[in-house]
Amino acid sequence: MQGKLCKLFAGYQTSHVQFSLTEERADNGKRQAQYRTVKGPATVDIWKQHLNGKLRIGIRPEHDGLCSWSCIDVDPANYKDYSQKKYVDIIAKYKLPLIPVLSKSGGLHIFVFFTKPHNVDEIKNKLCELNEQYFLANEVYPCNKTINMPYANHTQTREFAYDDENYPLTLEGFIKQVEKKIIKP
Repeated sequence: MQGKLCKLFAGYQTSHVQFSLTEERADNGKRQAQYRTVKGPATVDIWKQHLNGKLRIGIRPEHDGLCSWSCIDVDPANYKDYSQKKYVDIIAKYKLPLIPVLSKSGGLHIFVFFTKPHNVDEIKNKLCELNEQYFLANEVYPCNKTINMPYANHTQTREFAYDDENYPLTLEGFIKQVEKKIIKP
């Protein structure tokens, strides 16, 4: 499984981020974390540690002007009264090739995956159009920043994907959903 995720989330090769959650929350309810940058890409072994709960990782989607996945990062103004259902319903209603994943902070990472790497600027422009039309989130990746990866400690994770009917997906279900929704750039 970690090999599939390593391939799906291939990205920046120079470094990745490892982090741990703190017990602190921001005033809006967002969970806080401590981060450190680690040289080198997130390898299969690092993914294994992530899935087993030994560490948590963040990856930048872009490398050498290309990316094979991207993300819209929905961070609500108030996490205490937030529900992902609104966004899941939009994705289902318009049959968008997007996969919503609950983020570590309680927001939503809306991922899209491509059959092969493509130009970062073109992907970012298209994803910004989708964001403007449907989601109005503040961040669209790639944006030269890492994004936290789903399914940390996958058997007890809080960072899981939803299907189009708003049901949580196991790690295996997430992989199947990606295979179903992957698109040509």
